[in-house]
Amino acid sequence: MDEFDLTIGTQVFCIDGKCGKLAKYAVNLESWQVTHLIVEDGFLLRRSRVFPFPTVWRATPDEIQLSTDAEELRNYPEFREEVIEKPAPEYGGGSS
Repeated sequence: MDEFDLTIGTQVFCIDGKCGKLAKYAVNLESWQVTHLIVEDGFLLRRSRVFPFPTVWRATPDEIQLSTDAEELRNYPEFREEVIEKPAPEYGGGSS
């Protein structure tokens, strides 16, 4: 299994240039594996897109490289944060 360095704020690049910075990432709570990256672009009109983790080609402490190009960016969904009303079940058996 490959390991990648994923630090919030790291610059993210497509094959043909910069496409934003890492804003968040999603983790599968059962396997603790990263499933998606949320990449933010723009200054005043910010837009965040969701990329499946397999699009990561390489990641270092300085940059993350995706295996997609700028033209394909529009094919990925925009990130939209939602509030969950029901609490999630406890993981890890903590005491209450």
